Parts: sequence; C-alpha cells; structure tokens
Amino acid sequence: IFALLLLAAIAITIPVINQRISSSIRRLNRVIRSLAQGDLSRKKVPVRNDEFRDLARNVNSLSSSLSRIATFAEQIGEGRFD
Repeated sequence: IFALLLLAAIAITIPVINQRISSSIRRLNRVIRSLAQGDLSRKKVPVRNDEFRDLARNVNSLSSSLSRIATFAEQIGEGRFD
C-alpha cells in the first residue's frame, strides 16, 4: 500500500514540476526571441525563486543594457552628444 501511495504521489508531482519548468522556459524564450528581433519594449521576465532565477536576472540585465545602448545610439543619430 505504501508503494502505491508513493507512486500516486510521484504521478501527481511530476506533471506539476514539468509544467512549472516548461512555463519558465517558454517565458524566457519569448523574451529572448523578442530581443533577438530588436524588440526592446518587451516587459521583463518575472524573477521567481527557482532554478531559473539567475537566468531570468541575466536576461533582464541584457534587455536593460540593450535599451540603454539603443537610446544612446538614437541620441548620437540626432546629433545629441551630451
């Protein structure tokens, strides 16, 4: 009986964990794809307290840096060098 309860608990837990991991990967992938296409207006990736925390923080940092560089390039293109 204990083995059956354990198997049932595992059968319930695995899909939940799989969904959580998959949703984090999909969210990060959407933001990275937008950045690759030049869309810097994409909202930041929510930073959760899971295995993807550092990756999400780094993607957010990359997005912020690219936005600052794009703004700087626009200012130079407009002749504003201050």
